Amino acid sequence: MTFADSCSRPEGSSKGAAAPEGTRSYLIGGNWKSNGTVASVEKLIADFNAAGPIPANAEVVVGAPFIHIPLCLMSLRKDIQIAAQNCNLTGTGAYTGEVCASQLKDMGVTWVILGHSERREGFGMAGEDSELVAKKTKLALAEGLKVMLCIGEKKEEREAGTTMDVCASHLKPAAAILSEEDWANVSIAYEPVWAIGTGLTATPQMAQDTHASIRQWMSENVSPEVAAAVRIQYGGSMKGANAAGLMGQTDIDGGLIGGASLTKGYFDVINGVPPAEKSFSDSCSRPEGSSKGAAAPEGTRSYLIGGNWKSNGTVASVEKLIADFNAAGPIPANAEVVVGAPFIHIPLCLMSLRKDIQIAAQNCNLTGTGAYTGEVCASQLKDMGVTWVILGHSERREGFGMAGEDSELVAKKTKLALAEGLKVMLCIGEKKEEREAGTTMDVCASHLKPAAAILSEEDWANVSIAYEPVWAIGTGLTATPQMAQDTHASIREWMSDNVSPAVAAAVRIQYGGSMKGANAAGLMGQTDIDGGLIGGASLTKGYFDVINGVPSA
Repeated sequence: MTFADSCSRPEGSSKGAAAPEGTRSYLIGGNWKSNGTVASVEKLIADFNAAGPIPANAEVVVGAPFIHIPLCLMSLRKDIQIAAQNCNLTGTGAYTGEVCASQLKDMGVTWVILGHSERREGFGMAGEDSELVAKKTKLALAEGLKVMLCIGEKKEEREAGTTMDVCASHLKPAAAILSEEDWANVSIAYEPVWAIGTGLTATPQMAQDTHASIRQWMSENVSPEVAAAVRIQYGGSMKGANAAGLMGQTDIDGGLIGGASLTKGYFDVINGVPPAEKSFSDSCSRPEGSSKGAAAPEGTRSYLIGGNWKSNGTVASVEKLIADFNAAGPIPANAEVVVGAPFIHIPLCLMSLRKDIQIAAQNCNLTGTGAYTGEVCASQLKDMGVTWVILGHSERREGFGMAGEDSELVAKKTKLALAEGLKVMLCIGEKKEEREAGTTMDVCASHLKPAAAILSEEDWANVSIAYEPVWAIGTGLTATPQMAQDTHASIREWMSDNVSPAVAAAVRIQYGGSMKGANAAGLMGQTDIDGGLIGGASLTKGYFDVINGVPSA
């Protein structure tokens, strides 16, 4: 138990909506520097505790001097985290005057500010260089702390047009030694040194331009995924009067606040956080649903049951099906359940279908919003509250009498959908004549290769492979459980050989060949069958017979 755990701190309160999944929450960090007395800190804590709710889409931190950290941990509201303003490069030991990351973690501190411009300058002593800051960052992360990593240029550097050269020089050593996983616990605090305590400040557009350049640098030098996820705070004299304008910019994800964090005015900054954008789904009152049994053990694959309603249904039939599903009883805790409705019926599902059944679209376009008549794009689906999309279904590959979709197109759509925060059921499978010719795996491999070429290993965490033997869809024919298992095992082996053993072991492979209540348990009892993509049976109460065929964890 940490020191903080033994203290009775008030809970605090929140307002508004949390940041939607897959978006960046705001981070408001206060840096008290070397300011305060016991009396002034106690007064500030009392003011903060009485200051009202904190936006639910923001994380709030105060960085107190080491000597005042225990006062904060004893009585500051729990929804304000505590940061230190530095830590040493080593651990415990003979380092007089230093405090190490493990001591901070043991105390209950959750964040540390590293690389601040004042420490880079050195207070008349040798300052800290970027290599030292990077090493401290790596050490702090290893001890379980989160890091606000400070970067930024001086006035003469901005005037010389070298802002990004300076920022890049501050980031490069960290980029060289931090893993992509490390960056999940790092925020970049961009502090234009010329705007700290000088009365000068960047306009919101000036700040946005630099933040966008930093994010671009991270994309090119770390990864696009890290760049999209990392929060970039603005540290140039943000206060109540300018907070909303600054944080309204696309790439400004909060602030590192100096003087204003030493007054009640800190909450004027906090209240400048823009409200979270709600999806259509967030605004609806859907019943909760219920579960039964045990969840899938850690490190094992849960089952994925996806229903594909295709181009079926009316308002009346969909409302009846929703009512049936809502009344159908608990869903196994080791299964994820989804229904893929026609675009026109997705809002009906998002308004009233139980929350433990997710909604999928059956397609998305290859571009974004724009002049694409009749198309729906991934960002629109995400904005609506859709979580999955079915791509590459055999019917779309055939084309309904038009040119069908090839595997390169399906792979590109998959990459785009993932980038927008959707999960993908990627359909593959052979026709009857291809099975009879013994080319099942040749066909499946041809469907998978373009995706394997452009998806990262991280991407595959949000992809399920839906193997649909086309000859068994709507024909009355079906594979035996062993036939299906043999193909699934071959697909997993192909993934191991062509993507990685780790991805192959983790990826779920659904069976899409006329699974129904009568054969669901037998099929899903096979080692490599991790659920189903269900057609006709998902349009009836019988969908729950399939769902209840999921083996117990």
